[in-house]
Amino acid sequence: EAFTFRQPSVEHAAGAQRRWLEQQPELEGAATRLAVLYSPKAEALLREMSALESTLHLRTTSSGSHTGTWRPPSALGEAACERLERAIDDWGRRAATIGPAEGDFGGFLVPCLCLLRLVAAGSQMHRRRAAAARESLDIVERAADAAPGGSYMAAVANQLRSRLAYQRARLAFWEGRFEEA
Repeated sequence: EAFTFRQPSVEHAAGAQRRWLEQQPELEGAATRLAVLYSPKAEALLREMSALESTLHLRTTSSGSHTGTWRPPSALGEAACERLERAIDDWGRRAATIGPAEGDFGGFLVPCLCLLRLVAAGSQMHRRRAAAARESLDIVERAADAAPGGSYMAAVANQLRSRLAYQRARLAFWEGRFEEA
């Protein structure tokens, strides 16, 4: 699980997406996309996501802020994992309601939701819930595959695929499918 310790927080992922857009002013719709990410509704949803990371102690603290490394997903118990999964589904539904006049915030939220789904998958694997872990990993894979060209999700899709390959290999190993691991 050392690999998951290096996973960025929602706050970091959203900040990286903003910086990526700011550095690409020639990208069609970059200004609109930035406006969506800085909208009050989007900011509130991202704060809510960061608050749950904090509440579930998914981040270690350094100097009073939650900017340290990830705690391993195995530290996330069953009830906390279920709470995280419900929240991910709720955030996805709510993000889809921000727009279309305000832009496609749901699309911008996908990288953050994928990171949280990887945490849930790690917790599920630790608790030997292979089918649930596989489902979480499949959702992340579909999101990476469906990333629209020119989007931040497309830019980070290969990084997510690397994390997926690692998690799938762990799952195959735990299930005794050594040829796939």
